[in-house]
Amino acid sequence: MSDFVQTKVYKEYHKAGNCLHLKKNIIIMKKIFISSIILLFTSSLIWAQNDVDALRYSGTYIGGTAKSMSMAGAYGAIGADASSASFNPAGLGVYQRTEYAASASLLFTSADASYRGTTRKDGEEHFNLTNGNMILVNSPNGKVLKKWQFAFGFNELANYTGYRIMEGRNNENSLIDVYTIDANKNNYTPYEVWETYLVNVNEQGDYYSVIPDGKDILQREIKKTSGYHREMYFSGGFNFNDKIYTGITIGVPSIKYNDITTYSEIDDKKMVDCFDHFDLKEKLHTSGMGTNIKLGMIVKANDWIRVGAAIHSPTWFDMEDHWSSSWSSDIDTAEYVYEVEDGNFDYQLKTPWKANGSLGFIFGKHGLINIDLEYVDYASMRLRSDDYDFMDENEAVNLKYKAAQNYRIGGEYNLGMMVLRAGYAYYGSPFKNNINDGSRQFVTAGVGYRSEYFFADLAYVHSSQKENYYPYVLDGVQPANIKNSTGQFVATLGVRF
Repeated sequence: MSDFVQTKVYKEYHKAGNCLHLKKNIIIMKKIFISSIILLFTSSLIWAQNDVDALRYSGTYIGGTAKSMSMAGAYGAIGADASSASFNPAGLGVYQRTEYAASASLLFTSADASYRGTTRKDGEEHFNLTNGNMILVNSPNGKVLKKWQFAFGFNELANYTGYRIMEGRNNENSLIDVYTIDANKNNYTPYEVWETYLVNVNEQGDYYSVIPDGKDILQREIKKTSGYHREMYFSGGFNFNDKIYTGITIGVPSIKYNDITTYSEIDDKKMVDCFDHFDLKEKLHTSGMGTNIKLGMIVKANDWIRVGAAIHSPTWFDMEDHWSSSWSSDIDTAEYVYEVEDGNFDYQLKTPWKANGSLGFIFGKHGLINIDLEYVDYASMRLRSDDYDFMDENEAVNLKYKAAQNYRIGGEYNLGMMVLRAGYAYYGSPFKNNINDGSRQFVTAGVGYRSEYFFADLAYVHSSQKENYYPYVLDGVQPANIKNSTGQFVATLGVRF
């Protein structure tokens, strides 16, 4: 460690309108400077990898084919669907014929944000592929092994498309208060708020915000996100005596996540001398790739009952973050801009183990019902890096998260060449002690067409989720109540031989 001395003398004042400001020439400060990394870390603190990121990338939901999604993903004991590779690979062992198929979706998102008495609603649309698969069926003519299958393809398990506006009036606190409190505690303030005149220092050496306490300021945050969690798979299925079906999947999931956020505080009522507004613009791009393994089994108890079970290993992701941010302010008649140096960081993420059990009922050629129960321990998520120990972040995972139970139920009714389907799924909250909600519900419906060599399926999936969102961390900050909902149309076309 070394003494780091900065000397700043206030010798000049400048006047703009009725505002009198100290003109910053040289900083008066003496402190122990531990490392230059502190500045970089403080400047990009909002993009630090943490438990929120671990939860985002660990959450997977219903996805894949329109057939599976129209039944809320409840196919664990039924099988014969390409989505089985990512949920219970034993479902591949049920296949009797070779199949090729692809699925596409049109996604509509909506976000209602209520913050300090004001509600804003907005959304986004996105078109993408949710599934592509090739399933080859082989008949070895064995006495025990009746058929075996090889499958290759991908399933989309989460989509990050979204657009949200949060807005409300605040006369109690400001984002700048976070910096001011920290500056007076550590006798230091980051360049981004110093060079934009958002934090100043008086003649007594005390730091203060350009926004005085009690002033009614408009706060606004606009967030646009995009990306996906998509799993490519290599799977094998096995049919023993048409009674026991087993399967294995080697999954290679990939993550793409983009976040563009603009946070603003605006003196739209002209209540603050020498201040008009400031904007904080941030961009984050995250990419990752990992591996996992899934094992599954389905037992045909009799002609109308099937029991399934599967276990999923954690996914070990190699992640890479790239971020940038800039601050701008309109103070008096001048505007100031500070560009924070771009950053990037490589790290690893381990997602939770998963286990699920299923019960299926088949009513001859008339239809079926399937029930899935899934167990996921989110407290087992872990962040790792060769350059950083993540002790605090992993401790936050232990303190904030718990095991969650997810339920899926779906059914179909056979009308001959046409099939009607519907389902419901509930994904439990991962949070301890009700510190947030985080649960998610899905209501689904769909229709399918089957001929000897061709099939087509259409599904509609509606999901909803509630959460509390804090724009910054400070005592007394009120959260925004966010209601997220999506509507998704999924279509699958396929052929079989």
